[in-house]
Amino acid sequence: MEKVADSHLHRYERKYPLPNVSQAEVEQWIKRHPCFFSEIYHQRRVNNIYLDLPHLEYYYANRNGLAERKKIRIRWYGETFGHVHKPILEFKIKRGIVGRKSSFALQDFTFNNDFNIFSLNHIFESSNLPSNIRDELRQTEPTLVNHYFRRYYQSADKRYRLTLDFGLEYASIQKHSNFFLFSHKIDQDVIVEIKYDIETDPEAEHITNAFPARMDKNSKYINGVDLVFESGPLRH
Repeated sequence: MEKVADSHLHRYERKYPLPNVSQAEVEQWIKRHPCFFSEIYHQRRVNNIYLDLPHLEYYYANRNGLAERKKIRIRWYGETFGHVHKPILEFKIKRGIVGRKSSFALQDFTFNNDFNIFSLNHIFESSNLPSNIRDELRQTEPTLVNHYFRRYYQSADKRYRLTLDFGLEYASIQKHSNFFLFSHKIDQDVIVEIKYDIETDPEAEHITNAFPARMDKNSKYINGVDLVFESGPLRH
């Protein structure tokens, strides 16, 4: 397996959480946008396993708004449980609202209630990962699982991409024993994200100003950890 090529190494990512707006309303906003966004891909279910250091250092760096933040996750599409086909390991580094991502192909695996840190280590060892990535992964633990539906749009000039996420659900994941219950469903949590290359930022205002929502800090990882550990993360 080889590293997966990234089409956007550095790009702006502007998020618009819309907790009190329906998915249908947001879809109408997108259709009426003056930049003529059109759907470019079929709707997919997105699944993620997030990894963190033992004391949740990545979580706290993101929550506290440090200048540079990191997230590590395993992502796949389709059904959450069962055979996972073509999973991707992703490292996301963000400075402000500018992000870059490195992606690596992983060995297929099975995700079910028997999944644990030993399953995870086997996936990493059986995948063709660079030695420095393996070393970094050995320091991490699984923290959170989430899934949601995503729709994909692109502006008429093809310079701006927009995603619409909805139906978010979260579950905790333990190192040794798991029984996954996606009980923390946020029915009205709708998130729009606008993504574009750095060189197009000077012209981005005509995209963002036409959107009837305010950009805000939003992290599915932070939201999920806060939800599944209602009294706060346990490992700090």
